[in-house]
Amino acid sequence: MPRRRPPFNDQELGGILYLLFLAGLDTVASMLGWTFMHLAQHTDDRKRITADPTLSASTVEELLRYYSIVSITRHTTADVEMKGCPIKKGDRVIVPLAPADRDPKAFPDAMDFQLDRAPNRHIAFGPDRTAAWGRTWRASSFGWPSRSGTASSPTTPSPRSRLGLRVGMFVTSLQSVPLEWTPSTGG
Repeated sequence: MPRRRPPFNDQELGGILYLLFLAGLDTVASMLGWTFMHLAQHTDDRKRITADPTLSASTVEELLRYYSIVSITRHTTADVEMKGCPIKKGDRVIVPLAPADRDPKAFPDAMDFQLDRAPNRHIAFGPDRTAAWGRTWRASSFGWPSRSGTASSPTTPSPRSRLGLRVGMFVTSLQSVPLEWTPSTGG
């Protein structure tokens, strides 16, 4: 009987496992920070999401596009030079995905946050096959912050705080998100 090719080669499988590892660590905490910061600073968006729960899925997609936090690595296939910096064939380079998710050729009004943006073909988890795992994780794990605004919600960034950026090798996050929370008075 002929031997079937596995659905993923070793490099793809390694990418999937690495993505799952990262998804359980920095990306969840980072995206929650950006989400709560956005909801605190954009009252109209928070009210709209709370009033219309059908916006939850598109809001999550737009949060991922607008606050694109992931960088990916690639190996160069040829010797190149970029702005005077030599990069040899086989070197690993870090590629931030945020510029692609703000490209005005791909997204009309790319610099604007739109809760109901459609279509929203962001590449927040990467442009390749392993990104499908990120999209699956997002659908099951990340939507709750935008759907939970009725119980309690961030109202304003604390006046005593300053948001600091933490730029890691693969994930960009806020150092802290000090918020003042107001319990909901409605049912």
